[in-house]
Amino acid sequence: MKTYYVRFGSGDPRPNVGLAPTFLIFNNYGTGVTPPGITGVIGATGIYAFLYGTTTPIAFLIDGATTGLAASDRYVTGSIDPADRADEYGNTLVAIGTSNIALGTTSVALGVTSVALGTTAIAIGTTVSAIATTLSVIGSSLSVISPLIGSTASSYGSTSVDPVDLFGYMKRIQENLEGNNTFIKTSGALSIYTRGSSTLLALKTIANSASMVTKT
Repeated sequence: MKTYYVRFGSGDPRPNVGLAPTFLIFNNYGTGVTPPGITGVIGATGIYAFLYGTTTPIAFLIDGATTGLAASDRYVTGSIDPADRADEYGNTLVAIGTSNIALGTTSVALGVTSVALGTTAIAIGTTVSAIATTLSVIGSSLSVISPLIGSTASSYGSTSVDPVDLFGYMKRIQENLEGNNTFIKTSGALSIYTRGSSTLLALKTIANSASMVTKT
């Protein structure tokens, strides 16, 4: 609620004590609004006051209600506005009006949300830390797994050296399937080479018997 003061006449208001002012008009854009009461300020001040907490613009006309005042001094016009209550917004936004009641509630929710954001931020920090730890573990696991998998550059070995990773074994199988073989009939020696006969992969002996041919 805000306090509004009025006076009658342009000179010293103190002679105009004991009046009983009333609102002739208390209006919001053509719609009449129930006006508040008007009381004299304590002491022989000739100043009068009324309390009102408006949520809409109000125009008013006050009658000093006495024939002792000239017409030019008897009536007071003025206006009040919701902006007058700016110093109360921090205490309650309900005073701004129906739409701003929601704003007041929203402001409270924002406060709660801000707290939630703070908590969430803490949770995010912990989560990021956990993710970083997990990634570190994954990275350590990959550093162990990667050498076992190998790559297209992995070696397929030779007659004396086996492949050391999965890619190497797969390449060795392909070389065995697609490589060149030589067979010496007199000795039964079977040589298995890589493609292009560049590397000897295995050396086997084929023995003939009356019933079968055996590669050892």
